[in-house]
Amino acid sequence: MVSVAAILMDAGVRVIGGSPKRIEYLHDGHSVTAHIARYDALPRAIRRDAGPDERLLVVCASASDRARTAALARPHTDLVIAEPREVVLSGHTYQRAERPSAIRPSTAYGRAAVERVVALSTQPMRQADIAAAAGVTQQAVSKILARNGLTGDHLTAPERERVLDGWMEQYRPTVEQTYWYGLESPADQVRAVVDYARELTAHTQIGGEVAADLTRPWRVPTRGLVYADELIDLMPIGLVAAGADDATLVLQVSEDRTVARTARWWTNHAGPFGELGDVVDPVIALWDLSTGRDPGDGAVDELFAWIVTHGGGDPS
Repeated sequence: MVSVAAILMDAGVRVIGGSPKRIEYLHDGHSVTAHIARYDALPRAIRRDAGPDERLLVVCASASDRARTAALARPHTDLVIAEPREVVLSGHTYQRAERPSAIRPSTAYGRAAVERVVALSTQPMRQADIAAAAGVTQQAVSKILARNGLTGDHLTAPERERVLDGWMEQYRPTVEQTYWYGLESPADQVRAVVDYARELTAHTQIGGEVAADLTRPWRVPTRGLVYADELIDLMPIGLVAAGADDATLVLQVSEDRTVARTARWWTNHAGPFGELGDVVDPVIALWDLSTGRDPGDGAVDELFAWIVTHGGGDPS
């Protein structure tokens, strides 16, 4: 998976907005909007074009010299190559370095959402209620439950562990991330981002270590993570752009829109969480922990065990 926003910021480009399908950045002091086209290996013939007054940002894991030359010869086309790292925006090369990455295919997000809801429910749920919580159709719920050998009844601990293991193995969301540094505690930074996003009418969900701490306190949060429906420039609230290793807060836009849906369900089910608003469900929080920095304190295993033992019940 290539996070375009993170690569651009690492190259010194100021990202001011975007989503997994679109990015906005500053070039020569002007705002530029580019639609994102993702490839594993860059094809020699790109059959996509940007809209009027916009650019096409082609993102790929690797590219042959011929394919790269052909892409850069196209009008209104930008290019990001993950390996070796290269960023070309509006004809200007920002960075070229050896830094491998990968593009991973997305999973069936609806199925993943249904599995999360079923794993977290402590009481039998009607298929209609599961569908509402996951943001899918009742027919889809029926097929997903049948595929997993489930009925929608309250799961036993071994069943919940089986569902979680399969979910963690298959879930691979496409995301865009920007990294930020601040002096306040990660929890306070998260609150500031949520409040600022609310002023901008952007929707957010609290994820990562702060979400895990609200569910199963174990680790004092060392980094905040906020899901948003679009990338936001956080410099106006005192945060500064940072590298991934130094960041105290990550702003993330996921292509998986069910994250917001199950966060609302979980917040209504286990919250409210006060001024924080919606908090991601514990399975998403588990994913965030497992893919984030791991200080070796056992927080991932502890949250996994809590979900298996308690489901969506009393967090005590």
